[in-house]
Amino acid sequence: FTDSSVYHSRSMGKSITSYITGHAICEGKIESVDSRLDDWSILEDTLYHNQKLINFLNMSSGDSAYAKRDEFLNSKRVIESVSASSVQMMMANEFKGSKKSHAKFNYTDANPNIVLTYLLYKYGDADFKRLLDDVFEKKVRIGDEILTQKNGTARSDEKSLMHMFFTTRYDYLRIAKAMLDDWQNDTCVGQYLKTIHE
Repeated sequence: FTDSSVYHSRSMGKSITSYITGHAICEGKIESVDSRLDDWSILEDTLYHNQKLINFLNMSSGDSAYAKRDEFLNSKRVIESVSASSVQMMMANEFKGSKKSHAKFNYTDANPNIVLTYLLYKYGDADFKRLLDDVFEKKVRIGDEILTQKNGTARSDEKSLMHMFFTTRYDYLRIAKAMLDDWQNDTCVGQYLKTIHE
């Protein structure tokens, strides 16, 4: 590996997704961490509909009976990976008719994938790219590039994102420094990070 090698973020992508969400809140696209995801028809008739954003960010959405880590617990499909499945597929299959259980912490890839895809839905393609450019190019000032991708089995017509990011080690350091600067300078995004921490 060299300084220009691209590494996958694995679960750091959950924190990066959350950081992007903080910018969306500070831009006013989403009102607050207490905003409810009640305006996205994909989530209807699932346990996720009308839940507060904070529940997704803290992985306490009450989905522990349906998914854990990157696996569905009761899937009838051949694909059993949460990250490989589009949000649309998950809602139409594993989570259709699901009911929220006790809102305890449940580490699963479903929540950050839903959040990142929800941001894409709220912004639309062009404005979402502008948001990413504002965060990573203008603010973080990445030296190389940063990539994200669709879920592995997502159809071409499905707008669904996986929270996995790809960039170089120094760009991961730049992202971490931007987060720390926001925290220490108590910016709007820094206040968001403190709210998430609390």
